[in-house]
Amino acid sequence: MPQVFVSYAREDYQVARVLAQGLQHAGIKVWWDANLGAGESFRGLIDEQLQRSDVIIVIWSKRAKFSRWVLDEAEIAVRLGTLLPLRIDAVTLPLGFGGFNTLNFEGWGGDFNAKEWRTLLNEVSKIAGASNPPSARPAIRIFLQAFVVALGLAAVICGLIWGLYSLSNSRGLSISFLGHPVIDAFSLALFSSLPVALWAALEVKRAGFDSVKLIVRRSLVWLFKGGAIALLVLMVAIAAGAVRGVTPREIALELTRITVVATSASACILAIGNLVWFVLRRALGMKAD
Repeated sequence: MPQVFVSYAREDYQVARVLAQGLQHAGIKVWWDANLGAGESFRGLIDEQLQRSDVIIVIWSKRAKFSRWVLDEAEIAVRLGTLLPLRIDAVTLPLGFGGFNTLNFEGWGGDFNAKEWRTLLNEVSKIAGASNPPSARPAIRIFLQAFVVALGLAAVICGLIWGLYSLSNSRGLSISFLGHPVIDAFSLALFSSLPVALWAALEVKRAGFDSVKLIVRRSLVWLFKGGAIALLVLMVAIAAGAVRGVTPREIALELTRITVVATSASACILAIGNLVWFVLRRALGMKAD
């Protein structure tokens, strides 16, 4: 297993974090200064890790070229013959480093299916002298996480729908297809939440992660987009006279209920559309951006 050291400027921490996590998912042992423990002598430890690493990846940027630490680490990598430079913006490389073949990661964006990432892994393998390059695609499981997120979203949506009906004292609450109105509401909410959570999980996976927190964030983004469509539905419903409430309270509850249902339905349709488009592009051999 190759051992890789990642050198970067502090301002480029997020890029370094994504890159380091992707390398770890690909089965590579990675050391970067986030591994420093409290109270450790960082100068001595960094020098030790530089000497022990098979590959030293230097992330060049407009900030990094003025970092004394990055310049020193890059110089050591040159002396050791383990330098693997890449740039993340349109930086002019520091004097003495322009002659090295530098990978262009300006448009990478964290895509672990991208050509840039596969090239990086091949270069790591070549410099480290490994017989087989590491897998370009991290082994990430998304279906369980997507289902858990969908259950959570369904519980929230079901609670909102049930609560709004209860507050309006709707007589239709006694009608049920699955044995109880709450079960009906939860089933519909889960049906609409599953595509949203699945598409969100696929987006997160394509970025190289398997974090439930990130799946929740992406799901909320799609629900927010569904909410924008729901506002249009709400205006149409008002213009068409579909709101039948009499008192201000009844009208407010009915409008809120329409918004909740339209938001979840719209997000579901958007997610299904993206899923279908993604599958079609893959089936036709097109790059699924």
